[in-house]
Amino acid sequence: MNRGRLGTVVVVVASVALVLLVTADLLRPSPAPPTRVATALVRKGTVRVVARAAGTLVPVNQQNASFRQAGQLVEVDVRVGDHVQAGQVLARIDPGPLQDALRQAQARLQQDQSTLDNTVNGNAVQTARHNLDAAQTQLQHTVAETTLAVQEDAATVLQDQRFLANDQTTLRRDQAVLARDQSNLNRDQAHMASDLNALQQDQARLASANAQLAGDQGQLARDQGQQQKDQGQLQHDQQAQQHDCAVAPSGPACAADRQHVSQDNARVNQDQNQINQDQDRVSQDQREVALVQGQVSQDNARLQADQASLSVDTPRVVQDQTLVAQDVQKVQQDQGKLLSDQEKASADQVGGPKEVAAAQAQVTAARDALTQQTTNRATTIAGEQAVVAGDDAAVNNAGQNLSETVLTAPSDGTVASVNGAVGESVTANGGVTTPQAPGSVAPQPNPSGAGTAPAGGIPPASGGPATASAFVVLSDVQSLQVVAMIGEHDAARMEPSQSATVSVDALPGVRLPAAVLAVGPNGTVLQNVTNYLATLVLQQGDHRLKAGMTASAQVVVTELHDVLQIPNAAIEHLGGATYVTVVGSDGTERRTAIQTGQAGDTTTEITAGLRAGDRVLLPQPPPPAQGDLAYAGA
Repeated sequence: MNRGRLGTVVVVVASVALVLLVTADLLRPSPAPPTRVATALVRKGTVRVVARAAGTLVPVNQQNASFRQAGQLVEVDVRVGDHVQAGQVLARIDPGPLQDALRQAQARLQQDQSTLDNTVNGNAVQTARHNLDAAQTQLQHTVAETTLAVQEDAATVLQDQRFLANDQTTLRRDQAVLARDQSNLNRDQAHMASDLNALQQDQARLASANAQLAGDQGQLARDQGQQQKDQGQLQHDQQAQQHDCAVAPSGPACAADRQHVSQDNARVNQDQNQINQDQDRVSQDQREVALVQGQVSQDNARLQADQASLSVDTPRVVQDQTLVAQDVQKVQQDQGKLLSDQEKASADQVGGPKEVAAAQAQVTAARDALTQQTTNRATTIAGEQAVVAGDDAAVNNAGQNLSETVLTAPSDGTVASVNGAVGESVTANGGVTTPQAPGSVAPQPNPSGAGTAPAGGIPPASGGPATASAFVVLSDVQSLQVVAMIGEHDAARMEPSQSATVSVDALPGVRLPAAVLAVGPNGTVLQNVTNYLATLVLQQGDHRLKAGMTASAQVVVTELHDVLQIPNAAIEHLGGATYVTVVGSDGTERRTAIQTGQAGDTTTEITAGLRAGDRVLLPQPPPPAQGDLAYAGA
């Protein structure tokens, strides 16, 4: 039993030890992998420089068709996308106005032809004599009427001046009367104001006098009451004296009573004196009141007289003011009529001689016409023949204009745009032209509304061809070219026949071979960058391509074949020298100076310092983190 238990323990301990060893091995960090460096093989290949440009697909051939006459559209026979043939009717405008112009030109020709016929066959000399007589008679009438008008104007102005002078005299007289009456009214108003002020002062004095009288009368009443009281005390003390002295004449009571009676008599006498003074003051106050009342009565009488004067002066002034206002209005009317008549007289003085001069001119013209008919007949006939010839040319021109109300296709093509509908008005656009792309008859793309410039700094062209507002644009949709904007740096390196690759935004993954046709000689500043137009010919077509699509071109401007080359990333520039790091077969590294030739977009030509088969060091990626190494080892 013990031996079996011991064996079991040994087995368990061995198992635990094995598990611990395996676990420790798994948790031990794995050794770092050997360092690997990125290198490139020096070998012969192609060094290429590519210029990139954004542009637009445009038709190789395009024609503008516009009306040479303005008018209202009555017929539009094509739609965008229709294929038309040369001479096919595209649209018509209303021929009515031009038909009227043709009829007018024909009528003018007929009239001038009739004049010529009359000159050649009619009695023009006699007619010219009659015209001269009529002109001379009209001159006489004009002179007489002008003279009469001037005389009548002078008489009217003189009469207006007399009327004005009389009315001004009346105005001055009425103004003088108004001034006198106004002065009287002002004086009466001043008297009334003074008398009213005096009345108010006297009324104030009367009120003061009445108040003083009332006060003094009150004081008199009080003093009289005090006297009655003192007399009553006197009577009481006298009765006491009689009683006390009758009982004991020599006694103290009698003596005191006699003293009281004496004092009471003194007080009664004093009260009487005060009453006498009060009565004097009351009498004086009554006299003052009577005096002031008399003055107030006088003031009221003067005030009534002033009011009576004002009642007479005020209506008189109002009447005078009305008369003056009427006089002023009449004077103004006279002045207005005088001014109007003077202006008429001035106008007649100026216009009369003009009318006479015009009549004299008519006489002169009639006399010249008679002279021309009598002495210059041949010259007159030649001049009228020239007028008839001009009229004939005008009729032909009107007929040509009428024929231009019908717009026809100048060549075969597909309708790219129609700028108008029936009922709208069109202008005469006979001078519409299309600027052409370099080296081609294809139209230039419209630079307006250019989008954001790409990395190369060349803004993409937008829209379709840059044309004026032609009524109908015909395009050859089967033949397309690329017209692109390129920067001045690439323009200096781009030449005809250089190969290119064109991609179209609308067709992802499609790359079409192309070649440079031409680069424009003149640049255009766009967003502070000078750009040039370049035309590229597509060497392969696609039925999905349409004019106006945005295209991107990659043009190979420089290409060297079978030259020793390395990636641009391997080259270092230090202190004006060029170096690479050469990695030996044993992994050793050494910095080596080199000489370079043409630098391409991704590789550079090596002319000295390296041999085919060498390996050069490329920039190394950053080393992985320690945790990443442990995880990779696990």
